[in-house]
Amino acid sequence: SFVTYANEAKTELLGVSEETINSFGVVSEEVAGEMAQGVAKRANSEIGVGITGVAGPTGGTAKKPVGMVCFGFCINGKTKTFTKLFGEIGRNEVRSASVNFVFQTLMDLLK
Repeated sequence: SFVTYANEAKTELLGVSEETINSFGVVSEEVAGEMAQGVAKRANSEIGVGITGVAGPTGGTAKKPVGMVCFGFCINGKTKTFTKLFGEIGRNEVRSASVNFVFQTLMDLLK
């Protein structure tokens, strides 16, 4: 796994394009998708998952509120992205809900 809170880590470790970050913002499906692709490539894996969001309790905006999380799934070179709005349920709860979403979505996508 890769923990890439900093933009530099996303670009250097996972190959996320600075242009993508600048155009769409770090919390976006586009960045999550590129993160997933980077994880799969870097780990030499058939599956990669990227997660980026605003867990809170601060950092939200009107367009990207606390509890908004974007997900990217790269499976065998094909990428799908999703956005979930979990709401202001608490930082740890957003993180837990995100993990649950990843496992459920992976199970659905791998059927």
